Amino acid sequence: MGATDKCDLTIYVRNNLKPPVERTVLLHEAVHAMCDTFNLGFDDNEHEEIVDAIAKGMYNFMKQNPEAIKWLMKE
Repeated sequence: MGATDKCDLTIYVRNNLKPPVERTVLLHEAVHAMCDTFNLGFDDNEHEEIVDAIAKGMYNFMKQNPEAIKWLMKE
């Protein structure tokens, strides 16, 4: 449903997904990118359950706490 191009630093998400799934897939790929950036040793297919849980947790936190997200994004 999604992929990360490490060379171009681009995340791709399939465009025919329902919005909540699309957002979770974007976060899932972002977690993969962060793990790679910080050399956490996660292979692309390794620890998918952990990456997926983090992405879903982030999505749920953001959806349930819009005021916290506004606060975090303040300059």
